[in-house]
Amino acid sequence: MADHEAYATDPYRVMTECFELIDQQYIALANQLELDDGSTATLLLLELDAKTKQLKYFLACAGDSRAIIIKNNGDAKVLVEDHNPTREDERERIKAEGGRVLFDVLATRVAAWR
Repeated sequence: MADHEAYATDPYRVMTECFELIDQQYIALANQLELDDGSTATLLLLELDAKTKQLKYFLACAGDSRAIIIKNNGDAKVLVEDHNPTREDERERIKAEGGRVLFDVLATRVAAWR
């Protein structure tokens, strides 16, 4: 990321392009090794505005990643929804991309608890 031409000016673009590049590289490797799984990542980039002393954050998540920010006063804010196969829309997205959900541990546990 630090070598990207837009690192200092467009963090959103840099994070998006880097995530896409890593995804393409992983897909190529997974195809070569005949893997049928994936990966997750959460990336937080902090930027301090020198003039205003305000802190900005840029967040990128892929897969079943969770991001929560907790303020000094203890208040917590969920920054991204979990992307896991227990959500119907995520199962459908996986299938639409040619993937499949083989085993869903959380859904099994939820069903067993009811």
